[in-house]
Amino acid sequence: VLARGESVVISVFISLWVTRLYTEQDLCFAQGNETDLDENVCQESFSDPDAETCPDAFSRFSALTGTAQVAALVFAPVFGYLGDHFDPLIIVTGCSILGAVSFGLVGIINDPQEDIAFLLVVLWGI
Repeated sequence: VLARGESVVISVFISLWVTRLYTEQDLCFAQGNETDLDENVCQESFSDPDAETCPDAFSRFSALTGTAQVAALVFAPVFGYLGDHFDPLIIVTGCSILGAVSFGLVGIINDPQEDIAFLLVVLWGI
């Protein structure tokens, strides 16, 4: 249950973090992606509004979120194996410390466009 809750929090945080940066720095249509915002915002559709109003931010936070999810998928069996062969209390404590450190590192990264952001989300996924 904890892993699923953390996954949701990570996905929501990354999308808000990246979208806020792109919106504040006017990067949404910086590379020729100009569209009529009124038409996109007002029309009813089943597509994601973030993908229509700020496609660059949408692609960036999708890549970051996907990276975190793949890291979680890859490292789950590793920690399962470690938990079977070593003291589970030590493994859980180590994972908790890694999680606390990795979530604390978000304060040193101001821009999710930096390449180090991918390393950070891999640590979040672990």
